[in-house]
Amino acid sequence: MVHVQVRIFSQAIPDRVEIELEDGSTVETLLSRTKERVPQESQSTGKSQLAFLNNTGGLVVLLNGVSIYSGSGWKTLLHDGDVVSFLPMLAGG
Repeated sequence: MVHVQVRIFSQAIPDRVEIELEDGSTVETLLSRTKERVPQESQSTGKSQLAFLNNTGGLVVLLNGVSIYSGSGWKTLLHDGDVVSFLPMLAGG
């Protein structure tokens, strides 16, 4: 088993969740499990708080502080103790 700490940068949910995955799991698997485990809607407003997780093209993903795109992308293998951060892409000036 692999234990991975997930950090989600959104104001409406806890910023850290630990998820247990099978050996050989990828970042893609982790994203799927994260969406299953973390509530998708705010209990107070009923609005989606994690919609940015559904738009993988607009999602910044860091594995131990380094972009997954500098390696194998979504197919990057996870190891016990890894920290994965999901951040919505921001724009502005």
